[in-house]
Amino acid sequence: MTPRAFLSFFKTKTGAFTLFSALVTTGYVFFKEAGSRTATDPGPDRKSTVANHKKPQVIETVTREMTPVRPPSETPKTIPVPPEPPPQRGCHPPARP
Repeated sequence: MTPRAFLSFFKTKTGAFTLFSALVTTGYVFFKEAGSRTATDPGPDRKSTVANHKKPQVIETVTREMTPVRPPSETPKTIPVPPEPPPQRGCHPPARP
C-alpha cells in the first residue's frame, strides 16, 4: 500500500468514519484520564481527633406554627374590544338585501 493510497482511503465514506471514530475514541480516553485524576484526589488530610470523636452530636428540631397558604386572588382580565374599522372612502356602502 502506497502512502497516496493510504491517504486516499480517508477520502472515502468508510475512511472518514474510521478517522472520526479514532478521533472520538482518543478524545474520550484523554478526558476520562483527566477526570479520574481530579476525582480521586484526596485533598487535604482530615484526621478525626479523639476529642472530636467523643463529643456528642446535637440534634436540633425546628418547629413552626402552621399557617394556611393564601395566594393572591386572581383578578379577571378584561378583553379589549377592537375598535370598528373606519368606513372606506370613495366606496358606496354595501346594499342591504
